[in-house]
Amino acid sequence: SFNPQYPAGSAYVVAVGGTKLSKSTGLEGAWEHSSGGFSGLISRPSFQDNAVSHYLSETQLPSNPNNSVFQTSGRAYPDVAAFGAFEPLLNSGSWEAIGGTSGACPQFAAIITLINIHRYQNGLGPIGALTKTLYQLPQGVGQDVTIGQTYATNRQGQCGSQYLAGYKAAAGWDATTGLGSPKYSTLLSQLVNVPGEQAGKASAPVKKPHHHHKKGKKVAKTNTVGKFLN
Repeated sequence: SFNPQYPAGSAYVVAVGGTKLSKSTGLEGAWEHSSGGFSGLISRPSFQDNAVSHYLSETQLPSNPNNSVFQTSGRAYPDVAAFGAFEPLLNSGSWEAIGGTSGACPQFAAIITLINIHRYQNGLGPIGALTKTLYQLPQGVGQDVTIGQTYATNRQGQCGSQYLAGYKAAAGWDATTGLGSPKYSTLLSQLVNVPGEQAGKASAPVKKPHHHHKKGKKVAKTNTVGKFLN
């Protein structure tokens, strides 16, 4: 059976998968070493039902007799994906290529942090219930990734040349790249003024920075925003 990941399988986090660029076409596709699937412990939250049900009905899934390989009723992940293969890294003055969703996740977190800064400047608190909100965005998260697939480990449970077929990317949500890869402008336009329960609340009253003079010196006083991400 497949081994669902945690905490990516929690309904209270945003799970970020990985994508890669094709050397021949330049198109963004699923990164085969990323992870995705369905939790075996946590039920699928209702805000995922429409997106996930469409994927299950329209996409060819890995062989799953009697739900013995994975549980389609479980919390589905990832929610989004970002560049995770052959990422350029400057290390001690030299460029290296690295890979991993540990690089993709900070990319998405940075985008949400920048959006929350815009919200803070407009007198709003950080985005609350972000995972649920992503599934309600009418314009999506940015780029819908529809090519590629992930692979499971071989039958001995180790990475090798004989991989088991995993999940395929598809239009809309899929168990490889989620809702797609983020585009900052698309997310900013939809999240910067999210109202009501989705907006959350600031942990303290929002105050604008102000200045005063003390012993001939100009001192800036500002509130510290200690938490942007939900």
